[in-house]
Amino acid sequence: MVKKLANPIQQVLAAERAAQAEIAAAREAAEAAVTEARKQAPVILHRNETRTQRAVKRYAQQQSKLLKTNADALRQESEAKLAGEQTLVDEHFDRIVAEIFNDFWPQDDSS
Repeated sequence: MVKKLANPIQQVLAAERAAQAEIAAAREAAEAAVTEARKQAPVILHRNETRTQRAVKRYAQQQSKLLKTNADALRQESEAKLAGEQTLVDEHFDRIVAEIFNDFWPQDDSS
């Protein structure tokens, strides 16, 4: 409890000392908090970096799977189109061979 001082100057000086003590205590608390934050910063940075690396790795794996899936789908589609085109080529080839055979094979006109 603060004594009631009769002299106003003593009152001001006492209030000033009390304020300086509060300021010093606040400064010490702030410095302690900053020191603790500086100690924790590397740990937090390392943890965040680890999390980021895991997220990047997961994303790369997902993209790799997606790329493989898309490539497989395109390959199947291409193979199906190629098979269809090969069938058309075979049909045209058979027709051309038959026409050439008919055109160049001697016909028996004696009938």
